[in-house]
Amino acid sequence: MLLLATATAHGQVGDAARLSEAKRLFRQGNELRKAGDFQRALELYQQSRAIVASVPNTLDAAVCLQQLGRDDEALELYEILLTELADKLGPDDKQAIAAATRQLRPRVASVEVSANVAGTLVVDGRMRSSVPMRSPVRVMPGTHVIRVLKDGFETFEKRVTLRAGATTRIDARLSPLGVAGKLRVDSAAARGADLYVDGALLGRLPWEGTLAPGQHVVFVRKGDTGTAPSLLKIVEGQTALVEPRPRPLSRELRVLVEPPTAPLTIDGVPLGNGSWRGRLPVGKHVLEAREEGYRPGHLAQTVGATSSGDILLRLAIDPDHPRWATAHGRIFVEAFGGYAFGGSLGSDAESPCDAGHCSSEGSTGGILAGARGGYELPFHLALEVTGGYLSIGKTLTRSLDHPFTDNGTPVPVTYTYNDDIRLSGPFAALGLAYRADIGEHFGVDVRADFGAVLMRSTDQVTASAATADESAAAFVQNAGAAAGSAALFAMPAAEVRVRLGAFHVGAGLVVPVFLLRGPQNDHGDTGVVAQGRCDATANRDSVDCAPFHRAVAAERTYGRFVLLVPVLAAGYTF
Repeated sequence: MLLLATATAHGQVGDAARLSEAKRLFRQGNELRKAGDFQRALELYQQSRAIVASVPNTLDAAVCLQQLGRDDEALELYEILLTELADKLGPDDKQAIAAATRQLRPRVASVEVSANVAGTLVVDGRMRSSVPMRSPVRVMPGTHVIRVLKDGFETFEKRVTLRAGATTRIDARLSPLGVAGKLRVDSAAARGADLYVDGALLGRLPWEGTLAPGQHVVFVRKGDTGTAPSLLKIVEGQTALVEPRPRPLSRELRVLVEPPTAPLTIDGVPLGNGSWRGRLPVGKHVLEAREEGYRPGHLAQTVGATSSGDILLRLAIDPDHPRWATAHGRIFVEAFGGYAFGGSLGSDAESPCDAGHCSSEGSTGGILAGARGGYELPFHLALEVTGGYLSIGKTLTRSLDHPFTDNGTPVPVTYTYNDDIRLSGPFAALGLAYRADIGEHFGVDVRADFGAVLMRSTDQVTASAATADESAAAFVQNAGAAAGSAALFAMPAAEVRVRLGAFHVGAGLVVPVFLLRGPQNDHGDTGVVAQGRCDATANRDSVDCAPFHRAVAAERTYGRFVLLVPVLAAGYTF
């Protein structure tokens, strides 16, 4: 009787200690949840549930799972609250949880597995239930690998695509192993650890049993220590011996691969497609994924004892891969701009410079900026539409001799013109481009566009006239009057791109070639400003008496010319 009373007392003390620890973990989880750290809060709620499952720690764990986007696991916990813990819920709590359940069910998929043997259900490498099942397992919609394992039987495996809001039923037929090998797992450091093979819990160490010949993924867990998943080959008729050495583990991690169909390996061990969840030994690990049509993904990840949350491994599409040969093209947009420079504008004002009659001649300069959009076909040829704005100018000083006659005596007069030529206007063009990719991050675009600038051209001219003895200010009628035209051009270009995901930046050279001469301007006669004093002077050969003339009237402000435009560009490919 005394022994029974002592045992009962020890049991009560043990239960009280376990309840106290569960409450402590729950309170710590609350603090982290209030701080917005849902991942770490979830871990503490789960630890609390493992000791003593209660309404508070189960409900708060479900809330955290929803916040983390793990709706399938959240729904499972809500359903546990409405079934296993229903007697501890008040009417209002039941109503609120039932509403959350109704909201989640259309967003998750369900799988119900039956089998000819009692076994373990593993979904995507993670143990989810025993078979026969008491209720369907909730999973997120998409493609999943379903396995049913039983010691002494061949593993059942099937890849299925599960739809949101639907229940998929699978009948697993397992056959006894015709041939088998043996596995023995034991070490002094790992005694009592849980053994997982292909995601299923097989028992505690030391462990010995039969497995189908071939490769298996093995790891052990013992509290906060364990081993990384490792690849083990079982040979028919032989016994494989594994002596695990547990190391400190991180918190729970989730590795996500995009696209989700890509096979994932961690430290060279294949762990299924698209995602993996578990704990890794503290230290550096190498994550890799490969998929047809994508460039291989590689990520070196160092995890610590407090590391948790999601790790994303995103694969970049390889546009040159045959997988995309029949795919649709891609739409892209790009903005560009640069400084335009060149030599002659081909204007009539520049003609005297060729004969050495220009005392100064500035270079052609200005800006060209715009945007383009296009559709790239699967074989890299693209159709483009380009629009933008061009503004360039040039200054020069030229001299023209235009004598006049006074009573039969020639009077030499030299006119000096200061020209400020400006060309500007919006442009539009159509074109073709070839967009070649070089390696993973670089590319080259070569294009040819044809279009027109709605050109506004002006030549703001000032003038002066001089004889050997005197000079006077002169003017040009309608100086600076604008002329409008459609300036046709061809615009070849080349650009080097650097890809940053869907975005790209680049640098290149654009060469606008203007094909036609511009219109005549509206300039009229050139005259001397002080000509009105000519009648009052006795000296009739004065510069003031120089008559009007049309030496620079109706000139063309531009002709055929070429610009060079180094540009910077940035764009996005959809």
